Amino acid sequence: MVRCQRRWTKDRILKVLWISQSSDEICSVARIIWSLYSR
Repeated sequence: MVRCQRRWTKDRILKVLWISQSSDEICSVARIIWSLYSR
C-alpha cells in the first residue's frame, strides 16, 4: 500500500482518492490508469 501511494503521489487526483478511501483497489486502478498514460 505504501509503495503504491508513494508511486502515485505525483497525481493530485489520485492523492485525494487515497485520502478518501485509502484502499488497495484505488492502487490497482491508479496502476492501470498510469500504465495507459505512460504509453
